[in-house]
Amino acid sequence: MSSAQSDPGDGDGVGASKVFYYDESFMQRRLDYSPDVAGNLPVAQYVHDPKTFDGFVFPTRRRVDRHDTDGIANQSFAAIAVDIQSIAVGQT
Repeated sequence: MSSAQSDPGDGDGVGASKVFYYDESFMQRRLDYSPDVAGNLPVAQYVHDPKTFDGFVFPTRRRVDRHDTDGIANQSFAAIAVDIQSIAVGQT
């Protein structure tokens, strides 16, 4: 990952602060945060397998792993796993 961007948080329930990681193509690859709803345990959310739907690129695989105080994620067990098969983009 080549770049990290911090966000102080905005009361969205995800936590007081978030750190976004982007690759060389400016695609988000990781998001570190401590969700309020989970007792502020530090987690790393990884996104994988970008696919194009209706001309937009979306990651189709998400994994949330706990990480330690050094930011090293334990990827042996994903606390949350999301796999997306299709996305429909429309106008309202």
